[in-house]
Amino acid sequence: MLIFINIIICYKFYLKKADDNLFIGKPANNVTLTEFSQADIFELKNSQILNQDIIIVTTKDDKVFDLNIHGRNLLYVRSMDKGNQFFSIQLRSDGIFKIQSNSTMNCLTFNPKASIIEHIECEDSNKEQNFLIQPVEEKKENELFIPVNRLRLEALKRAAFNCKEIKNELGAEAIAELGETDVETEARIRGHSLI
Repeated sequence: MLIFINIIICYKFYLKKADDNLFIGKPANNVTLTEFSQADIFELKNSQILNQDIIIVTTKDDKVFDLNIHGRNLLYVRSMDKGNQFFSIQLRSDGIFKIQSNSTMNCLTFNPKASIIEHIECEDSNKEQNFLIQPVEEKKENELFIPVNRLRLEALKRAAFNCKEIKNELGAEAIAELGETDVETEARIRGHSLI
């Protein structure tokens, strides 16, 4: 049984195969499952009709999902707001999503033999139709990440601790957090070591 819900997704996301570490992407001629490094990023465009959304491929010049009317495979094409470009993203009770075409009522399915994404009849038991929505973690504009040698960073932190002006300006806690991930900061605060 498919559960229909209207999901408004206002962020960019990847479509990941539910039972594998592969993502929808088009590294060559066909839309297929690929490694994360070649995965495409998607966004939903509301069509103003309930459960009929357009899936935009932001990494491919904002092309959209479309169905090959002469075949069964998924294509990326220019948006024309036509029937075979409308899809419903359906949440299953187990947190898995199925993507159903509104024109054919078929589900997007990975065909491992042909290595393409195609649309065939939706089936509860077909694991090749199960996807996860993985949000794209976008960096905040005010965050700056620069690779720094860990030993030099630790030496800089020790020097900052010993400099009264820097320590007063930044505070000991801010100096300690320099170069730490959130997990490392949490472990340090709790007095645990990750090493």
